Amino acid sequence: MRLKPTAEKRILMISALSAGVFAIAGIGWGLWIGSLVIVFDGLYSLVSLGLSLLSMFALRLVQKPADARFNFGRLLVEPLVVALKGLVITVVCVASLVAACSAILEGGRLVSAELAIGFGVIGAVGCFATWKYLDINRKLGSSSLVAAESRQWLMDTVISVAVLCGFLIASALINTRFHALAAYADPVMVVLASVYFMTVPLKMTWAALREAMLAIPEPSLCRLVFKRLAVQGIGKGDVRMTKVGSHLIVDIDAPLAELTDLTTTREQLERSFDDLPLQSVVRVNFYASDTPLLAAC
Repeated sequence: MRLKPTAEKRILMISALSAGVFAIAGIGWGLWIGSLVIVFDGLYSLVSLGLSLLSMFALRLVQKPADARFNFGRLLVEPLVVALKGLVITVVCVASLVAACSAILEGGRLVSAELAIGFGVIGAVGCFATWKYLDINRKLGSSSLVAAESRQWLMDTVISVAVLCGFLIASALINTRFHALAAYADPVMVVLASVYFMTVPLKMTWAALREAMLAIPEPSLCRLVFKRLAVQGIGKGDVRMTKVGSHLIVDIDAPLAELTDLTTTREQLERSFDDLPLQSVVRVNFYASDTPLLAAC
């Protein structure tokens, strides 16, 4: 089942507001105490804000009906926006990695551990609460935009927890004979976070581009669709499918033999996908075994 447009819009709005708060707090706090990793966290939230607003715009486009300019609607907007999100997050990770490596080569930077820990606690709790809210709603209904938002906030949550742990370690090192290493805690955390999370947006971008190219869905979904259609007497060779955002598009060649009611047959085929967490778009081509396709509906 797909999330209702009003619910989807509300979820994306809350995500955008939360990202705005963390962006202002992170950048301001990071510049105040001179912490590169906190500034990185704030910049990531700022990017999340822009991407959340883009998701809301994409949601409006997807909801528009087909018209003279877009005869098949605007379904491809969803995967294209998700792909753009992945690319932007990748750029942020690369830029942060370069800045952190530069700081390490310059001898690191020592920041106020107490103030940094304070922000780390607030950031970790706030990011986790936002991610949990998005994750719960993601499970209630299918939405590629909400799923992408959820992945963004999961990354931000782990970054915030890593920031907190890093500054706790730095605080413990200050009063030991390894106090010189405390200056490297801030940039090293950025390096670890950037390298670790660079794979997440790349995978997200690749999956979205496959959808935009109308590639066949993941094997588990294909097996489920084939199994449902097999009950109706439809073989694998008569089915073509793709997943675009929250929509499952299925094109079926159905044999006309022994069929007396084409409309009823089409409705039965459509009902085969009613319980899937996707909005199905089914096109059925009826044909006789010894003639070309006769009709499509």
